[in-house]
Amino acid sequence: MEEEPSTSGIDAELLALEEELAELEREEQARKEVEAAQMLDVSSDDLWQVGSEAEKQTADDNSGGIRFAEDIAGFRETDAGRRGGRRGGSSARNRRRR
Repeated sequence: MEEEPSTSGIDAELLALEEELAELEREEQARKEVEAAQMLDVSSDDLWQVGSEAEKQTADDNSGGIRFAEDIAGFRETDAGRRGGRRGGSSARNRRRR
């Protein structure tokens, strides 16, 4: 008769652990669903569209678009980090001297 109360105690403990595990699995599933809903769908073609035709026309005017350093007039002349090289200054200064 001593074994019956101990097995019922073990069964109750196992049942409590199984319920706790089931609750944790439900929470994990809910968290995954929330994360999936918050993820950005990168397969959409609309996501990869940069601009419209109207925006392309204004970009041709160089108004606020991305420009390369080579396209900017006087870029090296205003660059403070390149002033005063070892042999006679920057290449922009040398070009002006010629």
